[in-house]
Amino acid sequence: MEAIRAITSGTAGPRPRVLVVSRFEDDDEVAAPRAGAHGCVAEEASRDELLRAVRTVADGGAVFSASIAERLGTYFSAIPAFPGRLAFPRLTGREREILDLPARGHTNRRITRHLAPSDQTVRNHVSHVFAKLQVSNRDDAMTRARDADLGT
Repeated sequence: MEAIRAITSGTAGPRPRVLVVSRFEDDDEVAAPRAGAHGCVAEEASRDELLRAVRTVADGGAVFSASIAERLGTYFSAIPAFPGRLAFPRLTGREREILDLPARGHTNRRITRHLAPSDQTVRNHVSHVFAKLQVSNRDDAMTRARDADLGT
């Protein structure tokens, strides 16, 4: 899971797409999409199924073999749905604050006064937020934040 996160969290260029081919049917297949994988198929998948999966993921889709999809359904149905679910669950609490304040119109300097010991710390947090949201600039991040009702 750490390798998937490392591969999908890079900041330079287009985001790589990850397809996991697994020989085990365990919780790793359920954790793979949470780590950033776009698909997961069993090692014993047919050649045609594997080729379809590679093409689907390469074309921007997601694919999971039937046994893994069933496990994902079971996993997600066990998670209680509740109102007010956290926007951007991949962000830390501090990163969410760093995203929320600019959406409210705060400058980095003002954020530094409220939350961080230095401008560099804020810049580091902003870089992490951009990487996790897969955006390249402040305007795109603010659009995503406002779409998620942050900054209101």
